[in-house]
Amino acid sequence: LLSTRFATSVGSGALTSISIASRVNELIYGVVIVQLTTALLPMLSADRLRDEGAARGTPGFALRLLSAVALPATAFSVVMALPLAGVLYGGGEYGASAVRATAAALVMYSIGMPFLGLTKLLASTSFAWQDTRSPVVASIINLATFFTLGLLLTKPYGVAGVAGATAGGQVANALALVWLDGRHRRLPRLREVAPAVVRHLAAAAALGVTLEVVRRVLPVHLTTSVRSLALLVGHVAVGVAVYALVLVLLRAPEWGELRAFLARRRRG
Repeated sequence: LLSTRFATSVGSGALTSISIASRVNELIYGVVIVQLTTALLPMLSADRLRDEGAARGTPGFALRLLSAVALPATAFSVVMALPLAGVLYGGGEYGASAVRATAAALVMYSIGMPFLGLTKLLASTSFAWQDTRSPVVASIINLATFFTLGLLLTKPYGVAGVAGATAGGQVANALALVWLDGRHRRLPRLREVAPAVVRHLAAAAALGVTLEVVRRVLPVHLTTSVRSLALLVGHVAVGVAVYALVLVLLRAPEWGELRAFLARRRRG
């Protein structure tokens, strides 16, 4: 409701750009992140019943996998925001200015994506410990942050400001849950997660730089067409290959952990 109110204050077409950018971001988030975090809660609840101390390792495992998925997805959608908006919606009355406004909002939403995934994961952790208060407190902080940033950013930055306020609220929500769950000793030690996050950041950076170069050499036309879609799919393939290669070079153990996770799910 507040996002709609801020968007309508920007001018004609802003609400459409915000809505479309949000849907594209939700598509990426829903396909790759929701599946992981949804699977966590029953696992964590069962682990806690068996051994509360050992259950703290499950969020660490999930955080590493979330990092492995969310960081490259963020790098891709930030670098490829303009081609994504153009290929999916460009053409006809949805002209170049609308595509660029949508892309600007998508960049902001994408920056908040890892924090949105972290929020869902940490909320599941709270629920596994039968704590419903912490997610509510964090959500209130999210709303207050979003409202404050919306007032500050909407007028000077327009559509990007509204999306940036949303991302800022997601960051505040995630940090509040980190503090609340950490205070109750539900989270893994930093040394159990930080090396993996650094690896994924390095690989995601390589993905982003590579895609920026490829995008400049083989630009995607910002209208819906078979050729534009084929080029976009090619960019995705290059990004996935670069990310996987860097992780292999860094000897990342996440692939093995993912296989073990899937095997455990099948047994369960």
